[in-house]
Amino acid sequence: MKKKRYIVVPRTEGAKERGITTGKGKLTFGDKTAAWVDDPAIAREIDTQHGLKGSGDVWVEQDENLEWHENNDAGTDGKNLGIHHYTFRGVDTSHFKVWVLKRGKVVRITKAQANAKGYKIIAETRTRPKLAEVQG
Repeated sequence: MKKKRYIVVPRTEGAKERGITTGKGKLTFGDKTAAWVDDPAIAREIDTQHGLKGSGDVWVEQDENLEWHENNDAGTDGKNLGIHHYTFRGVDTSHFKVWVLKRGKVVRITKAQANAKGYKIIAETRTRPKLAEVQG
């Protein structure tokens, strides 16, 4: 049987600090920005008493993204990617543009070209340096 998950997001500081009381006990948020409920009856109760139909302290909605991943063993279908999977890698600076002195003129070329041709890099900023500053 597919598991349904409901996200409960506090809309007021009072609800976040004190939590909310349900038929099955107290739902606290702590330092989190949301809490999840598995029972549809509890989710309806929270929505009726504390949600937009009640006092408006919380927002309750079915979390289809998390639900899909739990029901499919945290897999992916190409569209529903994992929730917290980040990949970091180094930055390739060879494509960055730099300022060089070429035949008495200040020109902007890629860092890879400057290094390959042996030009001295005079600035790595976006603004063009003045020729007098470079020569003087």
